[in-house]
Amino acid sequence: MKILRRKPRAQISSKGPGYPVPIMQRMEPEVLKLFLPMIDETRREIKRSGIASMDSAMSDIAAIIDRIYNKYMPGIAMQAQAIANRFLSDINRYSVKSLESTLKDFSLRFTDSSPSIDRKIGDLSAEFVAMIKRVGERHHGRILKAVSKGSGAAGIFEELMNIEGVTRSIAKNIAEDQTRKMTSTINAVRLQDAGVTKFRWLHSSGGKTQRPLHVEADGQIYSYNDPPHIGDDGGPTLPGLEPNCRCRAIPELTF
Repeated sequence: MKILRRKPRAQISSKGPGYPVPIMQRMEPEVLKLFLPMIDETRREIKRSGIASMDSAMSDIAAIIDRIYNKYMPGIAMQAQAIANRFLSDINRYSVKSLESTLKDFSLRFTDSSPSIDRKIGDLSAEFVAMIKRVGERHHGRILKAVSKGSGAAGIFEELMNIEGVTRSIAKNIAEDQTRKMTSTINAVRLQDAGVTKFRWLHSSGGKTQRPLHVEADGQIYSYNDPPHIGDDGGPTLPGLEPNCRCRAIPELTF
């Protein structure tokens, strides 16, 4: 007697599409390299000037700092643009493979490019460059503040060391946050292009601190066109968009 076997029910991975850790790890040193040459040259030039120990020459030190900042920032912005384009290209390819794997039981097809995806990638690239510029501006302001305090050579060099340490931490945070933000955003646009309009929020408890509103959102179904207003600023957000948010969006398919 022939045994009829029931066709397995189509399923979506319970964890949903993930985040590309290898891309995240490659981005960190790229971001760090943007600022270290400027910090190193600032340190060298102040030492070479021979005026760092003279309180009366603080205006001259400020001029050196401004000159180096103005020398490096245009190049840093151009490098940031190249980094953004390269990593967004990698994340875009990862998005296609990740979604195809997550929804392999469903007859959905994802394309590498579409007008909406291309526009969003352009927006994300511009946001990345603007963020890098803000980091440079904050570093510049911190050094000038040390100069204005009249703390002399010791104070300025100590601040430069602090900035270098902060930059290493910032590079790690930028790599992690931007990778998650870029992935989540591109996934959302690609899924909507394929006709998927809703997602289920999957909270991640992997961080040291948890956002209470994200915990409450766990398991809830939302529309991509009307995401929950649980962002840090009280506005609408998606999983993975806020700093240090490791939450995921699981596509919700209706038939």
